[in-house]
Amino acid sequence: MIELHRIGHTHEPFSLNPSLVVSIEAHPDTTLLLATGARLVVAEDPQRVVELINGWHATVAAAAMKAYVDATGDDPPGGPVPLHSR
Repeated sequence: MIELHRIGHTHEPFSLNPSLVVSIEAHPDTTLLLATGARLVVAEDPQRVVELINGWHATVAAAAMKAYVDATGDDPPGGPVPLHSR
């Protein structure tokens, strides 16, 4: 989850699942279109929302790599993983 603030409620953060974000627009306020069809107007600028989403994805990827190493004792695989056997 990422923490954002609604316009006019900057003292009241809320958490959003970044997987729901379909698009981010600035006209002039930052508006998020969600997969549910809902629109949210937030206080953060679009670049900050992108940074938060990218950071969330990096955290998820790092946790997955750690879980792999913990479970297998091996180094994480390097490079692309084939989708089918050759």
